[in-house]
Amino acid sequence: EERAVEEEGEALRKEEARRSTLSAEATAAEEAMSAALADETRHDVADRARWEARERGLAEEVAALREALDQKLAEQAECGVSVARCDAAIEAVEVRLAASAGAAELRSKLDALEQAGALS
Repeated sequence: EERAVEEEGEALRKEEARRSTLSAEATAAEEAMSAALADETRHDVADRARWEARERGLAEEVAALREALDQKLAEQAECGVSVARCDAAIEAVEVRLAASAGAAELRSKLDALEQAGALS
């Protein structure tokens, strides 16, 4: 019985050593694959990093351009409001002058001169 226990212990030690060896081999294979992948993709990884940096730079430029565009659109809208305000003021003056007696008298004189051929 003691012999059987010793044999079983020896078998367990061998199995443990085999598993340890397999684990070490698996770790070494994984490290080798990682190193090969890193070696084969080094150029692409560097290229990707350059493109990512360029993309970030362009995104920042686009954001700045959008902000500038928004400011110009707001400025344009303000100009439109100012033009409308000026048009309203001009129209008010035209209406006021057209309603005045002096304008009617001036129109009458201009009509008379036209009929006389003086303005043609």
